[in-house]
Amino acid sequence: MRLLAWVLGLGGVIPFAGLAMAAWWGPLDWHSTVIRVLSVYAAVIVSFLGGVHWGAALNQSVAARRHLLWGVSLSLLAWVAALLPWGIMRLSVFILLLLTALRVDRVWFGGIGASLNFGVLRTVLTALASLSLLLAIGSYARAGLI
Repeated sequence: MRLLAWVLGLGGVIPFAGLAMAAWWGPLDWHSTVIRVLSVYAAVIVSFLGGVHWGAALNQSVAARRHLLWGVSLSLLAWVAALLPWGIMRLSVFILLLLTALRVDRVWFGGIGASLNFGVLRTVLTALASLSLLLAIGSYARAGLI
């Protein structure tokens, strides 16, 4: 189970890294589209992280109210972030959402998932996704857009 979680988690980082590299090194006329696609993927992942809280609440393994509210909040914040007009702002908000979701998960879930190395896995995945988004932000300078 631990290996599967790591393989699937790292597989989920591939679109972050691939799109960030495409934004950096791809043709300039693709840049806007690549950033939009990356933003939509980031919104899906942040919403997924909110869904984890719904699953925990519905499983009644945690105090349901705060998890239900947080899960919905992450989805709504990701939706609003995806609609922001300026790519650098959008990507920056997604970094903030990923880091905040990691912090909340560490505090609220504590030892849950220790057998899967949950804390280490989430930290690595969040770091890789955030660094990919940061690379995509840097691509604006390469593209001469800032």
